[in-house]
Amino acid sequence: MEKFLKIWVVIISFITHNDARVEIGVKPLKWDPQLASHAHEFVKKYIFDCKKGVYDVTSVDAVNGWLTQKTNYDYKFNSCIDGTHNCVLYAQIVWGAATSLGCARIQCRNYGGILITCFDYPSSHFPGQNPFVIH
Repeated sequence: MEKFLKIWVVIISFITHNDARVEIGVKPLKWDPQLASHAHEFVKKYIFDCKKGVYDVTSVDAVNGWLTQKTNYDYKFNSCIDGTHNCVLYAQIVWGAATSLGCARIQCRNYGGILITCFDYPSSHFPGQNPFVIH
């Protein structure tokens, strides 16, 4: 049952990614189990060494948090408004060239928080390139 719930949470985060993409006219991503496997291997490396952060966050909460970075993204200048990197995750979610996505989520063992990551293909957010075209 626990595995089923984890899969369901990851699927919901996938849907949330695609909702954001459709909103700006970018094609939805396809789920890629191989990318999900790579994401799982990545998060497993940090299961005992997670950075302090948010406790009990769901995949949907994480994606929605990444999407809040939209307000800090300036499409015209293809940069974060405040000069930080606090829009990079939004740009990655809506990267128009990306076609596939795989995500993973683990419970950290060093302090009990949650680590979530998503990999897309082809890789996204190249400096100097806009993530999508405004029609």
